[in-house]
Amino acid sequence: MKNRVFWSTCWLLLVGSFVSTPEIAHGTSSLPNGLVVRAKGHPEVYYIQNDKKHYVSSPRLLNARFNNRALTLTSKTELDAIPQGAKVKYSDGTLMSHDDTVYVIANGKRRPIVSADVFQSKGYAWSNIISVSAPEINLHPPGKPLTQDAPLPDGSVIQGPENKMFLIDEGNRRYIPSPNIFRSRFDWSDVISVTQAELNAFPRGNKVLFPPGLLLADSQGVFLSGHGTKRPIYSPTIFESYGFQWENIRFVSQTELDLLKTENALKSVKIYPTGTPIKDAQTNQEYVEVANGLSSLSTTPVLQAYATSRTEQITLPHSVIEAYSHAGKALADFTPQDMVNAFTPDDFPRVTPITRPPYITGDAEADARIRAIATERGYTLQHRVTRGLVSQHEDRIQPQVKKAWQRLQADAKQEEIDLSIFSGYRSIADQRRIFLSRLDVGGENTISEIANGEADAAITNVLKTSSIPGYSKHHSGYAIDITQENSFLKAFGNTAGFEWLSKNNYQNARKHGFVPGYPDGVQEGPRPEPWEYVWVGEKAVK
Repeated sequence: MKNRVFWSTCWLLLVGSFVSTPEIAHGTSSLPNGLVVRAKGHPEVYYIQNDKKHYVSSPRLLNARFNNRALTLTSKTELDAIPQGAKVKYSDGTLMSHDDTVYVIANGKRRPIVSADVFQSKGYAWSNIISVSAPEINLHPPGKPLTQDAPLPDGSVIQGPENKMFLIDEGNRRYIPSPNIFRSRFDWSDVISVTQAELNAFPRGNKVLFPPGLLLADSQGVFLSGHGTKRPIYSPTIFESYGFQWENIRFVSQTELDLLKTENALKSVKIYPTGTPIKDAQTNQEYVEVANGLSSLSTTPVLQAYATSRTEQITLPHSVIEAYSHAGKALADFTPQDMVNAFTPDDFPRVTPITRPPYITGDAEADARIRAIATERGYTLQHRVTRGLVSQHEDRIQPQVKKAWQRLQADAKQEEIDLSIFSGYRSIADQRRIFLSRLDVGGENTISEIANGEADAAITNVLKTSSIPGYSKHHSGYAIDITQENSFLKAFGNTAGFEWLSKNNYQNARKHGFVPGYPDGVQEGPRPEPWEYVWVGEKAVK
């Protein structure tokens, strides 16, 4: 608390232009690049780089690669949402041994040092050798042996006669301009003394800067370092919302900070992904993050629907909790067209576009006639599932849809409203069967009548409620038809369930990532269907 008071005073005195009421940036917040993170309740550690998580496979590697870096706790929900990247390797310049061979890492490869004489001639210290396991050594492909006449490899930290420090990188010598920057990356035991001639053998390169993921401060304020950049952090509340710790701030000079270019500031309170359990450190009140704020976590069914376990609960200061907009407040304006535009399956996993219209009746002329009427009405080719559907009672849907649906259903249950899924995933064959049955092909409407236009009125009437095969959002597994217990599907628009879902511009649907598949006011596909909803995730909130 003392650190927070100190830095809060600094913010007020020094960066008054930054301090304002924090913005709320709802949605899945990607963790900033450069952070070393661990999910609460889980031992695995990852490094965030290029918007991917990279697994740190051992405590030894963690200490060797990131011994100067603080660990940031996050939620498993957030970490699971970040794409997996390659495993973290040891840094260039690391000395390691395995099976009686000593290696130096250079350009990501392990270079065997051919003899003890060569080792000593390069200025290496025996105490810097790390004994590693087979999986660790195999993170690095074999490289050329390091011989007597080979230059010092990349990753070497060298010191010339004038006591200036340099890093060998891509064959160049890069000046390390300050002790603070040196300590943020290296250890004094890493330094190799060289002659002026040996130093001059390496061309000059760019200066070495702070690594990404450090919390830096000077008279300008507090910053998060990136790759040659710094991101201003606008307020103590924003700082704490990211799980940063006050004791991890490094005080540096303005000259050192000026080496870093300023980029996008952290000016919004971090919002954790939907489903993250959160606890107020002051009041012990429990919440769960939903798409438009925090929802109070008060009952076991709600806990089960939203959160994996209380052991994964993120504890945040009361000031951060107060900055969040709590669930139940009105959402931003969202038009029917916005809802239609939010459904973009190209952004979703486990689906692929349907590029060729499937057959309907099997007659080319009749099928062309039906498609023309459907297209004129606004139907378009959709996406189909490639893999990975999960069961929800008697239906199959996408995994994200199931999780969101269970949370929505639990919320409705709190209002004594029993909602159920009437229909989820629908195959092209299923849709064909439904459409042909409702058009009564071969009965009231023959193939020839369809082909020559005599059945146009009947086709138009069916298209008011049923898609043709290949044109239904249900093919993706991201669409569901919702009904209320003891109610017919087409009567859903007159139920308490629909009233609850649709109030305040579909607030209760949207906070769980759902929007109407065919909202009133948009000329697309069938007439408005109060029962059909599509999952669009965080796009459900502006």
